[in-house]
Amino acid sequence: KQLATKYINDDTKRAIARVAVQFVEQVWVTLHGADKLAKALETAETLLKKKGIDFDAEEMQILIEAAVAEFNNTFKLTPLTAESTADAVRRVEME
Repeated sequence: KQLATKYINDDTKRAIARVAVQFVEQVWVTLHGADKLAKALETAETLLKKKGIDFDAEEMQILIEAAVAEFNNTFKLTPLTAESTADAVRRVEME
């Protein structure tokens, strides 16, 4: 049972790190670098405490940095192949 709980908690920590990164990227667009990391850590800490999952700050920082790398590889570095939403909105506004 302890092994299953550890696996579920570790998986939950990774999921929360990803969600915290996505949240900070979406909501705190004016933050950069260390401030953005601090906000992601704060968000992850809040969510983990609500779920009653123990963690340490170093572990969460590593998970968040990994989630940032995943986010950057998936969303920011992928070139747009189709017209972006912003382009479509500008075109509609001009018509």
